[in-house]
Amino acid sequence: MIWAHQGPEVVRGSSFTITCSTPPQYPGGFFNLTFTGSNRTETQVAVNHSASFLFPAADYSHQGNYSCVYETTVSTRNFSSPQSELLPLMVRASLVLPVTSGVLTGLLLLLLVPAAIFLVCRKKRHNQEQVQKQPRNACAMNTYSNRGQTNEDEDEEEDYVNAEVFNDQDDYEQVKEDDSGSEFDYENVNQLQESEDENIYENFG
Repeated sequence: MIWAHQGPEVVRGSSFTITCSTPPQYPGGFFNLTFTGSNRTETQVAVNHSASFLFPAADYSHQGNYSCVYETTVSTRNFSSPQSELLPLMVRASLVLPVTSGVLTGLLLLLLVPAAIFLVCRKKRHNQEQVQKQPRNACAMNTYSNRGQTNEDEDEEEDYVNAEVFNDQDDYEQVKEDDSGSEFDYENVNQLQESEDENIYENFG
């Protein structure tokens, strides 16, 4: 329990104790603790002219004014003390949860900031690698295209040469056929000339 200017203060969720006492005038007796906020009364037996009231967990419902009354019986006669001065009790919020939340938030930031930096650096490095790979791929594609074009030119040139060779061979065979025809005509002319000479010779004979 903390004593403030306006009275004692307790933290919500913590335990607190209110003690009532009286001068040692009568033996025994008991104390009534009255809570004016709800008209609730609790009773404890007096031990050594005092009694303690324990509250295990403070809540906002415990906030209010408390007072003590002492009662005892002497020779079948009941005696009651006047009501004590009011004791105002304040219940304030716990600082543990905000502090814990702040600590957890700080730890989370300490973990997230390096992770974010690592991801940014990794992405930047990946982009640089992609930029470096693109010219190489372009060169490779150009080389492949040039090679493909060279192969196509060579194939066209071979086809052209084959066509020329084939045409030359056709011409050669055609010339050869023409020559053979000419030779056949030459032989016929010779044979005809010889037969005419023989006929002339026979006529003169």
